[in-house]
Amino acid sequence: MKQLKLKRLLGALAIAGSLAFS
Repeated sequence: MKQLKLKRLLGALAIAGSLAFS
């Protein structure tokens, strides 16, 4: 359960990062 939340957080961070750097 905890790992799934972490993966989701990392995914959101990656999306936010790609949006910020695009």
